[in-house]
Amino acid sequence: MKSTWWAQQDRPVQQDLQAHQVQPEQLVQQDRLAQQDVQAHKVQPEQLVRQDRLAQQDVQAHKVQPEQLVRQDRLAQQDVQAHKVQPEQLVRQDRLAQQDVQAHQEQMVRQDRLAQQDVQAHKEQMARQGRRVQQAHKVPPTAQR
Repeated sequence: MKSTWWAQQDRPVQQDLQAHQVQPEQLVQQDRLAQQDVQAHKVQPEQLVRQDRLAQQDVQAHKVQPEQLVRQDRLAQQDVQAHKVQPEQLVRQDRLAQQDVQAHQEQMVRQDRLAQQDVQAHKEQMARQGRRVQQAHKVPPTAQR
């Protein structure tokens, strides 16, 4: 009877041990899950290569290419040239200014000539009027007798 009593006493302890014991298939499953977790967080070589390629493309996109610098320099020079006064442009402007001065001088000469002609015409008109006045005040020869 003693052995039964011990067996009964021993059964809950055994069950407790069984409950805390890890079964081999459980260990295999936990190991598989752990490896999957590691794999999920691992960076694959092809992923690294792709990230490196993307990073290089990004660097290239923000880099200024030599031909782009040459083009920008050419555009800047064209802009400077467009705002620069060319010597032939200065010569042309000087010629136009001289022509303007010449035209103004010729106009002044014409106006002076017209003014002189006007004065002359006025003098002649006054002289004619003076002769008429003299003629009007002359005593006719028949009236003197």
